[in-house]
Amino acid sequence: TRLLPFTLNQLTAQETIAITQETNSQFSEEERKFLLLGIAKSLCVVPLKIQNMTIGFLMLGEERDLNREPITEDKLRLATSIGEQTSSAIQRTRLYKQTEQRLMQLQALTTIEHAISNSFDSSLVFNILTQQAKQILEIDAVATQLVNSVENKLQYIAGSGFLTDEIANHRLGLGEGLAGRVAFERKFLFE
Repeated sequence: TRLLPFTLNQLTAQETIAITQETNSQFSEEERKFLLLGIAKSLCVVPLKIQNMTIGFLMLGEERDLNREPITEDKLRLATSIGEQTSSAIQRTRLYKQTEQRLMQLQALTTIEHAISNSFDSSLVFNILTQQAKQILEIDAVATQLVNSVENKLQYIAGSGFLTDEIANHRLGLGEGLAGRVAFERKFLFE
């Protein structure tokens, strides 16, 4: 969807404004629908900001009787404060999720390091590596394949999340398929 002129202006202006029936005639019909001006008699639009970047809006509308007091400067200040608290809560939630993700990654790396340093069983190490990679990357399936230099083919070592065991029995030649091309060209490829 394209940004409407008022909305675009609010993204850059970053200030709380009040729109009343007297001032809403400046908006196009499309923008009036977006801002719910056909329903609300007055509207307060508060930008939600994180580090001076607008990430959204808090739109406070009311269907007021014209005899009631319109949105005042005090109400605008209160709405701005509510917007700041909302932005702060969003930022704290984002930071908490990032911290949790980093902790999970560190725990997985510690598990892998522990397996490598304490086990001479390579299949155990590859199974742990595979499980941890699946968890860290939040993916559905992962396989570890090594180059069998005698056959010049990729050989399945460990895997998790596949619906069948076909991948364990299939050997790709170097240069065949995506995995074979990665092994042959020795660089990351994305498809």
